[in-house]
Amino acid sequence: TDSEKEQLRLWLTANPDRAQEFNKVQAIWDTSSYLSAPEGQEFGERWKKISHSTVHKVRPLVLFYRVAASLLLLAVVTAIAALWIHSREVTEIAKRASIRKIELPDGSDITLNAGTTIRYNPLLWFLQRKIALEGEAFFNVKRSEVSFIVSTGLADVKVHGTAFNVRNRRNITAVACISGKVEVVLPGNKQRAVLTQGMYAQTSEKKIQTSVFDVHNALSIGWMSGKLH
Repeated sequence: TDSEKEQLRLWLTANPDRAQEFNKVQAIWDTSSYLSAPEGQEFGERWKKISHSTVHKVRPLVLFYRVAASLLLLAVVTAIAALWIHSREVTEIAKRASIRKIELPDGSDITLNAGTTIRYNPLLWFLQRKIALEGEAFFNVKRSEVSFIVSTGLADVKVHGTAFNVRNRRNITAVACISGKVEVVLPGNKQRAVLTQGMYAQTSEKKIQTSVFDVHNALSIGWMSGKLH
């Protein structure tokens, strides 16, 4: 109203600093009257868009770190489990001038010649029947769907159920099949030979040489009766 304007004039006149500040405010007000917010850009909508954009950027990061943490935890648990299983590996030794018989978890048995060492893991036996051999041993293997593997480092001998002899000495692996069927494999070049009853194989210089023998008069297993060592 006119009276209010007069009161304002008198108030400003009484103090020049007030008039200066008022003029600044008036200029800002006059300028803002010509401005208008873009359509659909009220404060609420702008905040909503900012919030939505931030959430979409943060969620992938959160997901990434969750997946990374899960994979790290899985790797740690797997490593601990592998170390624990490996620590349960069994080592059997036949001392010099002695022959020793070992029964395996599935009922198969091994006769170790003097100075022979075998290693296997009973925890994994029914998933993987695998023996590491250093020396000489006679194997009487129970039939199973799970392959029985004798590893000498030079060759792998694979069977399902049979009787056979393996000698691993002086960088030569020799296998004699007494019954059933035996497969001899060279890990390096995948060369292989299948032996049936009465067949003999010897690996040397990355080759497999086979021959036949009389299973009833087999010198290869004479050590079991004390005839040969």
